[in-house]
Amino acid sequence: MWARAGVVTAECPVSFITAESETLLEEHHVWRMGGRVDLRTHSAKTVEAFTVLESQIAQEKSHGNR
Repeated sequence: MWARAGVVTAECPVSFITAESETLLEEHHVWRMGGRVDLRTHSAKTVEAFTVLESQIAQEKSHGNR
C-alpha cells in the first residue's frame, strides 16, 4: 500500500512511470532550471504536464513537504 497527500494505490507507483512520463519530468526540470521559457513554444500535452507538476509542487510546499 502506498499513500501520499490523498492519493492511494495498492501498487508501487514506480511501475506507472512510462518512458513518456519520464521524458516529461525531465523536460519540466530543464524548463524550471532554464528560467521557465515561454510555454507557447511547447506542445499542449507538455504544457498540461507542466501545469499538473507545478500544481503538485505548490501543494507539496503549502503542506510543508519538500
